Amino acid sequence: MDIKNLTYFITLAEQKNMRKASEILYISQPSLSYFLTKLEEDVGMPLFYRTKKELQLTTAGQMYLEAAISMVRIRNDLYKNLQSLENHHR
Repeated sequence: MDIKNLTYFITLAEQKNMRKASEILYISQPSLSYFLTKLEEDVGMPLFYRTKKELQLTTAGQMYLEAAISMVRIRNDLYKNLQSLENHHR
């Protein structure tokens, strides 16, 4: 699991729409759909309920979203702290 994939998932959850998310992420809709299919296979359960117009998080999807947001936040905080450390030592 890498930050790019977490960002893909978070964007899908926020946009609730494959087309809108793919535009924001600058990737093709089929690529994003493939990513989600593979992720759900890896997790072993659906993370979204799909309708023609909208994606809605399942309970598992909500749990995954919360963890993804936390992991991205931890990574961003780490990079910010490392940058601050580097600036302090100059």
